[in-house]
Amino acid sequence: MALTRTSRMTSLGVVIAVGLSCTIGAVGASAAVAAPAAPSATGAAATAAVIDPSVDAPVVRTIDTEANGTQRMQGMAGTDRVEVLDGDVVVSVWPGGGGLFMIAVGEQFRDTELTIAAVRMVDGEPHRSVPVVLPRTLQVDGLTSSSTTFTPGTHEFRGTATAGATITATDAEGEELFSTEVPSTRAASGPWSAEADLTDAEHTVTFTQTAPSGITTRMQDIAYVPSEVAAPTIDNLDRSVSGEYIIRGTSNGARTGTAVATVGTDEYTVQFRNGLFSVVVPESRIGQTAQVVTRTDAGESAAVPVVLAAAEQDDAIPAPTVRDIVNTPDGRILVNGQRSAPGHIWFLHGDRVVAGTVPDGIFSFFIGKQYTGEQIDMVTMQEGRISDRVALPRLLSVDGVTSEANVFVPGEHAFSGTAQAGSTVVASDADGNRLFEATADGSRSGLGTWSASADLPDSDLAVTFTQTTPDGRTSSMPDVAFTTEDDAAPV
Repeated sequence: MALTRTSRMTSLGVVIAVGLSCTIGAVGASAAVAAPAAPSATGAAATAAVIDPSVDAPVVRTIDTEANGTQRMQGMAGTDRVEVLDGDVVVSVWPGGGGLFMIAVGEQFRDTELTIAAVRMVDGEPHRSVPVVLPRTLQVDGLTSSSTTFTPGTHEFRGTATAGATITATDAEGEELFSTEVPSTRAASGPWSAEADLTDAEHTVTFTQTAPSGITTRMQDIAYVPSEVAAPTIDNLDRSVSGEYIIRGTSNGARTGTAVATVGTDEYTVQFRNGLFSVVVPESRIGQTAQVVTRTDAGESAAVPVVLAAAEQDDAIPAPTVRDIVNTPDGRILVNGQRSAPGHIWFLHGDRVVAGTVPDGIFSFFIGKQYTGEQIDMVTMQEGRISDRVALPRLLSVDGVTSEANVFVPGEHAFSGTAQAGSTVVASDADGNRLFEATADGSRSGLGTWSASADLPDSDLAVTFTQTTPDGRTSSMPDVAFTTEDDAAPV
């Protein structure tokens, strides 16, 4: 599999640290980092030097070529200064001193026959190695960046390279796409061409030139993106603990890009890599249809409709168990329960997700007071499917009570509130003595009102209100504190 550019550069180790001292093109040389002597200016005639066969020529290990023709050369030269020459003109310099060298040569020299030589000071005079002829720049027609589009099918590759060189192209997995030779001519460079079948997927191609001298040049990680973006495949529609829709899919060709789910006039997007994506759509879009596309540099695919349907019931999923339900004076409902199977616990109002939790086993969860006058059901959710519904009793409320001490005048006292229609509401003191019993009116499927009176003693009370629905479900508001008026404000 072809390495990314980051991987290649990092593998150079110390070369990266000192590589910034190289020069590109005909600009002035930068200051040396790891050498005792500063490089001479590039773009000027080379300093007169004795050609000395005893000075070892630099060993070029690899030459990485950018799509625009810029070349980055790496190799060994001991402590010698390294120069890249266009005839007698220095076009790039490595100051020497580190053993390894890295020299960049600008794109303006891609059609130029260049040489590379080492320069060593001997008795105060520069001695140059025998210059080594560098391969001509590997070029692929039509490339101006590391990404280009193509029409799926048989694709013809063309370009220029060193005469007599072998040009090989491989994909990201190392499979060879083609291998061809540049004709040997008297000219230093020549054209080459080859064909390869490219499917309607994104291909990452590495081109390698092996010159007759044995020096190799590489053009790595060139992305070939289909000119027509294929429609994505929807692999799965899942739901989150809070009810959001998670659309998981495969881009079918493009390895990178943007997945977009459009609902109405709103777009929900996510950047993807390696062709896989997960787009999140809010729970409030339930019942609507999302149009899912992928966008790449080549354009936008056709849309795939995804219906954001209500969760389907699956009788094989065990429902959670209610242990008890506590109503608080401020209107919230505390549900104490137990998970019966892996998955999320959802609280539903109709098909809408009111709230959710992911318990390990036994759990306690508050439902906000804005929903407690409604019919709320509890279910187990697994991969977008739900268990049978466990209906929770509607809100049990007592008018006027608070979570603080509630002041009363001893004697006959009137109580009222709401409960599940048809439910029996009982109030008891801390000793279990029943203070009153009432029945909530209204439709049996809705919320009803109740009222009752009780003779309250001249002492502080802790009252528990309990409702029992016609089908036997219960909820309570326990230990509501009542304080006599005399105790609250003594005279």
